[in-house]
Amino acid sequence: MAVVAVLLLVLPMLMYVFAEGKHSLGGNRLDHLLGRTEQVTAQVDSVQTVGYCGRKSQSREQFRIELSWSAGPPPGHSAYLICNSAPVVGQSIPAWVDSGGYVQLESPTEVRLGMGAIGLGLGLLTVGTGAAMLVPARRQRQRLLAAADTPLLPPVPVIAGRNASRRRGFGFRPAPQSAGLAPPMWAIAILYAAPGHSPKITSTRQVKGAWHFRAGLVLESGRQLGVLERGQERCWVEARPLR
Repeated sequence: MAVVAVLLLVLPMLMYVFAEGKHSLGGNRLDHLLGRTEQVTAQVDSVQTVGYCGRKSQSREQFRIELSWSAGPPPGHSAYLICNSAPVVGQSIPAWVDSGGYVQLESPTEVRLGMGAIGLGLGLLTVGTGAAMLVPARRQRQRLLAAADTPLLPPVPVIAGRNASRRRGFGFRPAPQSAGLAPPMWAIAILYAAPGHSPKITSTRQVKGAWHFRAGLVLESGRQLGVLERGQERCWVEARPLR
């Protein structure tokens, strides 16, 4: 989870470097990010309508702005694209340029802060989502371990179905020969042990098919701990009756 958060933190900057700039008509965006461009005060020489930004029905006109500057690295001219609002001819605007004529309207500091804020937001969202998923799973394992010495009821034949939705867990119901012995239930897998293997933590195991369910402790929440058995295969679950 931490690795994913770090990757998301730097992802916006990588996208900025490799994606085509919305204002630039060329140049090395990495140089600008690293502060290798120089700020100049440029004069707007011409404003041309060249098309639309997005769909024409949205009426977002795109303009090509021709610039020139008399001082910088070195004096020169270039152009950039902008949508909706365009400066007027003769107006002076700040720009960041390099020796090849690359134009960027935001300063390197603005770019770093903006990309960093997006990356931080994505990272925090990932950590928060992961915590929201991991904390309940950890509590389920703790409840299961706390009830390890609780005796289990005799096995009841059940049929587990495959979960075709986005819901976590799966449903199972009594087999026809044991109808009425147990209610249909929705279960979340906590531990799973394949034949000949030690139990492993799981939450997404698909366990479709015939099993025997041995019910255990009923929690204060009304959920029930138990284990599904099939030969030497085991799946420990936390279940609740389906209404």
